[in-house]
Amino acid sequence: MEDYKDFLSGCDVFGENKSYFGCLVISKKYSIYAISLGKTHFYLNNFCDIDFGLNLAERILDYNELKIKQSRFLNSNKKKSITSFGSGSEFIYDAGESMHFIKGETVNKEIWGSPVSFGHSIHLKLDKKPVELVSTIEEIERTLNKEPIVSLPKVEAIHDPEIIKKLDFKLYSAMKAELDQKLNINLIITIPKPLAAVYLNSMAI
Repeated sequence: MEDYKDFLSGCDVFGENKSYFGCLVISKKYSIYAISLGKTHFYLNNFCDIDFGLNLAERILDYNELKIKQSRFLNSNKKKSITSFGSGSEFIYDAGESMHFIKGETVNKEIWGSPVSFGHSIHLKLDKKPVELVSTIEEIERTLNKEPIVSLPKVEAIHDPEIIKKLDFKLYSAMKAELDQKLNINLIITIPKPLAAVYLNSMAI
């Protein structure tokens, strides 16, 4: 409003644009749920379980009533895409596609509301008081223990320590091999042979 006060003649009173936000935390024995109010979602997003939203989508989304999906692609010239669906559209995906966001109707609108968005988190439209949200959390936990209706193509976090160790070593080996190759090329081109040997020995130590 301040920027337009000279343009809006006769308007002497200017209000303030305040944006309130907060977070409701529900703590259970083995998990913590954060319910964002307002723009808190942008702060919480970095701390979410990245599998949570899409894992729930696999169990409650009505795949005949999708609205939007956003995907990235691995090993493809196409990096990402956003697809809008008409009513009754068939749910299909391409090879190498990794889904990151999906929005649509659910199999039970009385429980989950409508529509629902799924990413790292979930966005529900529910007419409930704060004290009633505990029952929604319990329903989420029961649902996540059920078998999926469909399997979504997605990137999943690895939690197995042995697999993480193997992948870390594989990554380290690939990076070291590439670095060694670049060092050898640079040393052969720019450094005299006796000095190159000394330098390589020092690197090995």
